[in-house]
Amino acid sequence: MLPFETPTIFEQLPRFIFQMPRVVTDQKAKFENDELFRKLSRESEIRYTGYRDRPLEERQIRFINGCREGHTDIAFVSTGTNLQLLFNPLANAFTGTDYCDFDKEKGKVHIRSSMIIDGVCIRWRGYIDLERLDGVGCLEYDEDRGRIEDAILRQQIEQYKLRMREFEERQRLYKLAQAEHQKKNNSNTNNANSNNNNNTAAAAMITTATTTMTTTATATITSTATTTLATTTTPANLSKGELRKYHIENILSGNMSNHNNNNHHHAGNHGHPNHNHHNHRNHHHHNHSENHHHHHPHRHHHQATVKKH
Repeated sequence: MLPFETPTIFEQLPRFIFQMPRVVTDQKAKFENDELFRKLSRESEIRYTGYRDRPLEERQIRFINGCREGHTDIAFVSTGTNLQLLFNPLANAFTGTDYCDFDKEKGKVHIRSSMIIDGVCIRWRGYIDLERLDGVGCLEYDEDRGRIEDAILRQQIEQYKLRMREFEERQRLYKLAQAEHQKKNNSNTNNANSNNNNNTAAAAMITTATTTMTTTATATITSTATTTLATTTTPANLSKGELRKYHIENILSGNMSNHNNNNHHHAGNHGHPNHNHHNHRNHHHHNHSENHHHHHPHRHHHQATVKKH
């Protein structure tokens, strides 16, 4: 096997693409109605077209060698249609459909070769003179090969329809999967939006509660302050002296309250300071009494001295 005939990677891959059919659906009708086929179906002059630049003797030898190898090139003189004929060189008219027979007629070679032209199975039939390298030939519709190709065509069409159904089924499943995925994404988005709305509502409730508590506390403080101010409102119908005396008494009463609170605070921290203060006052009074008692003898002594004098 030659290197360029080795299998390639493209031949090893599965063929998912529909192949172009080799024949048309109604081959016989096309063969009978096509203008080219009608002309070529009549016997007309043909010539060997190989090695035109070589001498006649060399061309004769090359033509015979090509026929023995199973191929040759001919052309219809009337239309200029060129054909390459392929056949079995070892077959004859009795052993094969495509053949090359040198024994049927002396000095001539009879050839029959099957092919497909424009989607129609045809068969070339004719002969070529071995000395002049020309002859007579025509095209015929190949009914046997046409039936085989029709069966292959129907099989290809069925495979094409099957692949189309499989493709449509895959497309349907893909669309369903896409719709399910989109539905899931929408559900997740809705859940996220619901959570955000719940969080927003909770934050709004907290803000409302905080505002309510602040308003309530402010109202309570305002009410307390108003009550306090109303309680400590200056009595009316007082003269200037009485009003001054009233304010002084309020100030003194406030200072005494603060002083008592501070003493109570110090008592809690230092342990009965009032008792110490009381003891200090008693001790001061006691010392004062002793001093007073101590000075009395001098006075009596002075009085006694005066009396003596």
